[in-house]
Amino acid sequence: MSSSSQPHTGLQGKRKKELFAIAQEMGLSLLPTAAKFDLEEAIRDALRASRSLRNNPLYSGIWDSMPDSQDDSSQADSDSESESEEEDDTPAYHPTRGTPRRSSSINKIAHKAASKVASAEKNALALASPRRLTRSTSQLGLIVRKSSTNLREAALVAKDETVNAVAATQEWLSTSWTLTSVLVGAEIAYLAYSAVPWKQVTYGPHKWLTRSPTPAFSFKIPDLSILIHPTFTSSFVRWSFLTILLPLIASLFLAFPGPRSRRSSARRTIAPPNALSFALARLAITILAGYIFSHPSKTQWSFDSVEGFPAISCLGAALSAAFAALEN
Repeated sequence: MSSSSQPHTGLQGKRKKELFAIAQEMGLSLLPTAAKFDLEEAIRDALRASRSLRNNPLYSGIWDSMPDSQDDSSQADSDSESESEEEDDTPAYHPTRGTPRRSSSINKIAHKAASKVASAEKNALALASPRRLTRSTSQLGLIVRKSSTNLREAALVAKDETVNAVAATQEWLSTSWTLTSVLVGAEIAYLAYSAVPWKQVTYGPHKWLTRSPTPAFSFKIPDLSILIHPTFTSSFVRWSFLTILLPLIASLFLAFPGPRSRRSSARRTIAPPNALSFALARLAITILAGYIFSHPSKTQWSFDSVEGFPAISCLGAALSAAFAALEN
């Protein structure tokens, strides 16, 4: 008889290679890299699920070493006892008088109750057996290990996504055109804040509430209607033309294409606007319009009358030029 057809006595003390061979004999589809604990649990689960495997002489020794076999045998004994007791429970009749013998019926009922109590005690002992407790502890440990593995994988995925998001944000914020757009937007917000007046709104007291006086309170809100006033609109259009449109045109023509673009005469391409040229042109126009050719009107409001306007524009243009030079 070959070693593969010899009956197995139990799983205790067997190596991983032997457990994998038993699983293959049972027809289980498991990977060779499976853990020893997983192989043992798969073999036990297969024996619990298949009666033909339990009755197979090759695996009956493994089934007998499991706590489930004791439960199965005790259940079979109790079933056989109950069947025999039900058959014997019919009252016996006296051969001459035909009346049941009550004493024998009482004895059979007492015997039946005692057998059921003994079966319940046996089942309780089987449930509290050390083997069953060890098996439950092993299953709990497997669940904990799988949960910890899932948590580690989720933490690694979250870490990778966070790193990718931070790297994409750094790449977007580190471009000179992004920084220039942020500085121009901040300058527009400061000009709008300086131009918009604040009006006071008062609520109360309400006269239609006659039972008790209501308190009056007031607060200030910005009067945004000034943003569509012709005076503000004309000043904003003039400022946008001088400090945004003209520098953008200058950066388009002073783009400084690379050597490859100069040598390629067969197919010419238009270079994108240069951020450094935009910032330098904007700085020069701001100095000329804000300090050299500045003529603030004494009767009409304009951006030149905003406190600190030329200095803030020069600071934003200088920072844009510095960032663009650093990127180049």
